[in-house]
Amino acid sequence: MRWLAAALASALLPAGVASARTTSPPTWKSLRRPLHLPRVAPGSPCPVSPLRNVRLKPGELRPLLGAGPAYPILNGRYLDYFWPTLPSQLDFAGTGWSGNKVMWVVAAGYRGRVLVRGRQVDGSHELRFDAPMTRERKLYGSTGADPVRRYPGYTRVQAPGCYAYQVDGAGFSRVIVFQARIVPPPQQP
Repeated sequence: MRWLAAALASALLPAGVASARTTSPPTWKSLRRPLHLPRVAPGSPCPVSPLRNVRLKPGELRPLLGAGPAYPILNGRYLDYFWPTLPSQLDFAGTGWSGNKVMWVVAAGYRGRVLVRGRQVDGSHELRFDAPMTRERKLYGSTGADPVRRYPGYTRVQAPGCYAYQVDGAGFSRVIVFQARIVPPPQQP
């Protein structure tokens, strides 16, 4: 019986040591996992991710897309988020890309880094972030007093369609599907 207890103790020691190592913050390289985005046949309905009521911190409950802990607010205002689409500008500052403001929010319970990438899932167009454009959006670990982190920026697309973000962090990888559409400018009276 003693040899069984000794064998179990020695088997558990390396696992405990390994798990202690994984508590260090992930590197950006370790978060660049292969994309596992869905494919949607052109012309098929876009399977937009469902809205969920999310408690970002005590007293702050919001309807957000995805399973978290990082969420995009596609048009910069929570209220308009009930329409999970990305209203696209026809030409974003003369670049030939469409896009709009997106606020990324990371819930209080997650303090580590988050890496966001994506592409069109019903076609071959790309997705980019910010200005100048980048292929990925880095959401840094928490260092401030507010436990909820907010990252304003832009998502840019090459054409209307069904797109997906892949959101990778320590211990999770999530996909958030949204639709980019051209919204005509408001008519002047």
